[in-house]
Amino acid sequence: MTNRKIPYLTVALVIINAVVFFIMNFTVGTETDMLYKYGAVYYDDVVNGGQWWRLIASCFLHFDITHLAFNMFSLYAVGSSLESEYGKTAFAVSYAFSGIAGGAAAMFLYHYQGTDFVAAGASGAICGLVGFWVVRMILDSERRSWLEFIRPVIAAALIIYSGAENPEVDQYAHVFGLIGGALVSLFYRRKR
Repeated sequence: MTNRKIPYLTVALVIINAVVFFIMNFTVGTETDMLYKYGAVYYDDVVNGGQWWRLIASCFLHFDITHLAFNMFSLYAVGSSLESEYGKTAFAVSYAFSGIAGGAAAMFLYHYQGTDFVAAGASGAICGLVGFWVVRMILDSERRSWLEFIRPVIAAALIIYSGAENPEVDQYAHVFGLIGGALVSLFYRRKR
């Protein structure tokens, strides 16, 4: 029997995301109105209105049940391994920083392209977990077998593929979330 820790923080995030989604679905209004009301990212509100809290709140909002299911499956698959191996602090910092970094970068880049929109979803934060995981695997490669690299590489490939196949997927949030997680991983190595 393996002495693996239960990933309580990962499980808690999955539950919180699901609860928020189901609460939103009892609210009357259009999908965009509900997302906006609960804290989706919108450039004017964040930058001009000072509502920076939206960069965190938006990580707990999802457009539909498919969006929620895919993100929560990915969160559990990646997050449970990362949290168990590197601890709750590394997991939490990587998730939060990556979610904020992905959301902020996407918001600014889309705004300067002239395509402001309401943005939401946990995928930027989840991509950050993948970025953290891939960098950790590379930096700790001397004590790893090549088989251990398969899961984070498959996770990264699925994220990139999903964005390439669907133009509605926020690729900027994915890419900058991934970079955010990689940066946290490099900082984490120095702290250890």
